Amino acid sequence: MEAKKEQSYESYIYSDSSNTSNTMKMYLKEIEEYQMLSAKEEVELAKAIIDSSEEAKEKFINANYRLVVSIAKKYRKESVDMLDLIQAGNIGLIKAVEKYDYKKGFKFSTYATWWIKQSITRYIDDCENTIRIPVHLHQRINFVKRKKQELANILQREPSIEELAETCELEVDKVLDILKRDKNIVSLDTPIKEDEDSSLVEFIPSDAHFGDVVMHEVEQNNLREKIEEVLTDLSDQEQQVLRMRFGLDDDTPKTLEEIGKVFGVTRERIRQIEAKAIRKLRHPSRLKLLKNFY
Repeated sequence: MEAKKEQSYESYIYSDSSNTSNTMKMYLKEIEEYQMLSAKEEVELAKAIIDSSEEAKEKFINANYRLVVSIAKKYRKESVDMLDLIQAGNIGLIKAVEKYDYKKGFKFSTYATWWIKQSITRYIDDCENTIRIPVHLHQRINFVKRKKQELANILQREPSIEELAETCELEVDKVLDILKRDKNIVSLDTPIKEDEDSSLVEFIPSDAHFGDVVMHEVEQNNLREKIEEVLTDLSDQEQQVLRMRFGLDDDTPKTLEEIGKVFGVTRERIRQIEAKAIRKLRHPSRLKLLKNFY
């Protein structure tokens, strides 16, 4: 997985180089200096963050900027600046670092991906909503949005309205007016006041909080990863039979007869292969990998 993230980042640097701005190249060069973390280092930093270590939090964030770049590249659009997409993704990364629970055993990259994607897609939606407003107002909104992202990166949290107004050198009422002109510009996680922990999302009824949705998706992905790990102990034929039998690759389980036709053998032979594979999977050493999901 680490090698895959590294490859995605490197391919971004060296592909479409003619269309990559100098500012982008400088940013990519800067974050390239940050070392990626091992699983052990992630846990150590996560523990330190629980103890309110800002240094650990900063190191954790810095080490994953390249993950944001690799994800942001997939959302590249002509109408949206690539650096803005990355900055939006960085906000999601910060949230992921703050909410990450290492005790659940999830890989941080798996968990963070959902927050990064959510932050980027929300930003894209905001941009598309502002396209239909007057140019001068569009510029004002973009100015405030950019300042908001820059401030969030510095503070490593969502800024309050007061902090944003001070950074923009505008009155609070003016900033609020600008934000109100764009329906979706205010993040649901923006603090209502600088000295309060309450956020807008707490006052909006919801049957499924986004955090719960994220955890469900992460659990499903993590379970799939564990199943893949367990299957590697089986023969190629046994793996293929179980994948088809339970629809692991396409979510479409197949009957013994259907699988038999693929392999050119009887359904009884497939049943025997399936039974043997399942017996192997029942070994305590393999069941241990899946115990947290049952």
